[in-house]
Amino acid sequence: MNTKYLVAIGATIIIMALLFSKDKKEMLAENSEESVEENSATAGKPVLAASSDVTLSAASVDKTPALNLPVAEAQPVNPKVAELFAKHLQYMNNCLAIATTSPVGDKVAPTADNLFNQLRSSLGDVVVQMDDWSQTEISDQGSVRKRVRVDYDYIDGANPTRRLSMYQINSYGMPEIMSLSNEEINNPNQAYIDSLIEGNKVVNDEKGARAYFAEGEELIYTIRNGQIQSISINRADKSLNCFNLDDEKSTCTCP
Repeated sequence: MNTKYLVAIGATIIIMALLFSKDKKEMLAENSEESVEENSATAGKPVLAASSDVTLSAASVDKTPALNLPVAEAQPVNPKVAELFAKHLQYMNNCLAIATTSPVGDKVAPTADNLFNQLRSSLGDVVVQMDDWSQTEISDQGSVRKRVRVDYDYIDGANPTRRLSMYQINSYGMPEIMSLSNEEINNPNQAYIDSLIEGNKVVNDEKGARAYFAEGEELIYTIRNGQIQSISINRADKSLNCFNLDDEKSTCTCP
């Protein structure tokens, strides 16, 4: 082949390679700029995407709030309430045949730790804990009171999911449901739920949960502002039910 043609072909190949390289760099630069713009636009915004991070666990019954969220102002334990809770623990021990290695004491604060410490001597540690619901009442910057409620759904073979609902407290002290989108209601992630509470004053904080022990005993309990409010526990053929444990009208039955 003529040398002149070979030189022309080689030059053409080099020029095409340079043009391709230039176009590729420009495309990469454009994609990079678009990615930066998208990240900047979404930075700092709460994420609503559905999340599968709700799991059954043997976690501690008292969890530290995420993101250092505000909590309800701690109330001093009423001595009468502490005295009654001590008597209810003794009643529980007799009802369920709980063999404890240490005396209950004359006064015991109605906390989850104190309850589980009594149960641990006979039932052992919690094997699985399941959150059933949580409800946080807040007062926003405009002094409007709202409730943020989350219910948990458990389906066999699938991760638990969340259902969010919100209420505004009217002038009569009654809750009125607030309109939310399907995206907000159906399994929002925890970061979004936390963002609804963060920066507001917490008036009341409640949760309902269940705990299971090694021999299959089930404990259903509610906590209000850090104190046990009610419990229901089954062991063998006995069932203990207690209500209003955080006030002076508390009662327990063991049918």
